[in-house]
Amino acid sequence: MKSNLDNYLKYWRVIRKFAQVQYELTQCDLDMLLFLYSEKYFGRDKFDEFDKLLGWDVMRFQRLVKKEWIVKFRNQVGKRKALYKLTHKAESMIQSLY
Repeated sequence: MKSNLDNYLKYWRVIRKFAQVQYELTQCDLDMLLFLYSEKYFGRDKFDEFDKLLGWDVMRFQRLVKKEWIVKFRNQVGKRKALYKLTHKAESMIQSLY
């Protein structure tokens, strides 16, 4: 017999659609934010790595920064690359989906 914990993705489509409408996100943007949620800090290379699996959108990174889903954590200095993180807004949104 299956427990209710085995069915936690049962309503994923409804939850996803709700999030897309509520937060004005595309499905690919939402997928990207969910991927980045487990990364404390990430470089543009990590973003681009996962972005290759999503629909082609060269403006995705800039749009997520402009809409305050992603924020720069550290500027590039010498050989140290710039690092980014999800904003409190993004983390709160994702926590509400879980």
